[in-house]
Amino acid sequence: MTTIYYNEFLFYTLLQEVKNPRHPLTNLAYDLAFGEISKYYLEFYNSNYNDDNLSEYDSIINYFNNY
Repeated sequence: MTTIYYNEFLFYTLLQEVKNPRHPLTNLAYDLAFGEISKYYLEFYNSNYNDDNLSEYDSIINYFNNY
């Protein structure tokens, strides 16, 4: 069984709110995106946008706005 963690779910959910057309998961149904969310979250997590001075929510929003 595959598990998705809260941080990854938050990442996907915020992307659906931001709707950045350049991101591959935008407008992709959850059941289709499920297998890819962890990969894209890790990309964010290892980026400079993962800022310890901001909340994870704000860091993810910044990431999507600049993707």
